[in-house]
Amino acid sequence: MAILIELAFYLLMEVILYTIGRAVIPIISLGKARAIHTKEFFRAKLVHYDEQTGQMLISTGGASLVGGLTLWSALLLWFALAR
Repeated sequence: MAILIELAFYLLMEVILYTIGRAVIPIISLGKARAIHTKEFFRAKLVHYDEQTGQMLISTGGASLVGGLTLWSALLLWFALAR
C-alpha cells in the first residue's frame, strides 16, 4: 500500500505539477521566462539566464513549485466561489 501511495505522490509531483508549471510560467512572465525540459542540463540554482535569448530559465523543481501554487490557488478560488 505504501508503494502505491509513493507512486501516486511521485506522479502528482513530477507529471501534473510540472506540466501545470510549464504552462503557467510563460503566461505569468509574459514570455520572458520558460521552464527547462527535464532532460536539459541545469545547475543547482532555481533560476538561470539564457545568454542567447535573454530568457529566464526555471528548473524542474521551480516549475513544479509554480504548478503547485497555481493548483492550490485554483482550488482555493473554486472552494471560495462554491460557497
